[in-house]
Amino acid sequence: MALAQTPPTPTQSGVITIGEALHSSLDTFINADECTGAGVVRLGWLTNGPPETSGVTYQLFAANKDPNAGNGGACPSAPDPSTNLHAGTVAARINPTGANPMPDSEYATSAIAAVAGFDPATGDSTTTTATIFLCVEGVDPNFVGSVFRARTNALTLDRRKPTSVEGGSATTGDGAVHVSWTERPDTDNPPAEYYVIDATVADTTVAFDPITVHTSDPVTTSGFRFGGLVNGVVYGVRVWTFSPADNRSDPTFVGTAQALPSSDFWESYKTAGGREQGGCASGPAGLVAIAGAAAVLALAALRRRR
Repeated sequence: MALAQTPPTPTQSGVITIGEALHSSLDTFINADECTGAGVVRLGWLTNGPPETSGVTYQLFAANKDPNAGNGGACPSAPDPSTNLHAGTVAARINPTGANPMPDSEYATSAIAAVAGFDPATGDSTTTTATIFLCVEGVDPNFVGSVFRARTNALTLDRRKPTSVEGGSATTGDGAVHVSWTERPDTDNPPAEYYVIDATVADTTVAFDPITVHTSDPVTTSGFRFGGLVNGVVYGVRVWTFSPADNRSDPTFVGTAQALPSSDFWESYKTAGGREQGGCASGPAGLVAIAGAAAVLALAALRRRR
């Protein structure tokens, strides 16, 4: 008869991994939108021991306090009003059929925040940050108790709104609008991580019409060429600041600009009424007419101003 397998020490720690993607919801933050919306965090974990048997199931817990503080190393699994502990299970047990490390799985950030006591209904602050502790227990049905525990304090609830940019401009481009603004200082709290620009079909009676919007990818500089726009259309432009937690500031309207096709000297000259074809023509129809082209363009511009 085979001897029973000796389980790892119940208090043995594993490692929880967090999948990250720059400038996206997949990071170590839970922001204001993810606290109540459909955001997810991607988690996996690795045991310190050998691969577990297929009967092992895993449970994810969340809490507002460190599981090492006063819990005997166990994952907090239920709230304790006497110590202001908010804790509980985040999802049903997982059976990964013996996988080690545990493949990444996605968990709702709103569920994690609520279990840890940071549901908006509880009145948690929008001006401070808080740590949400995660803890995983693996249980083998052949033994009493957990075969390992993994814990981390890497998730941060951050609902702070960054400061909007101050001032900016929008100028004409060919099928584009050139946008510039003043970057936020590094001393901001929270700091500016990146910017996003909206180019919106403008209305002459209001700043912009919010129905039709073109949105840029994240921008980390203080200038941007918003391409892919329609020539002849006037666009209203606004800039948003985003924090490291991907919280968005109020928008700053920086102005309007019309996307216009670019033209060279001869195209502008002929548009203004000139007839010379250019090139190497000689005589009065050549050099004299060429020399007068600038005057034709200047006269046309004067007429437009009148």
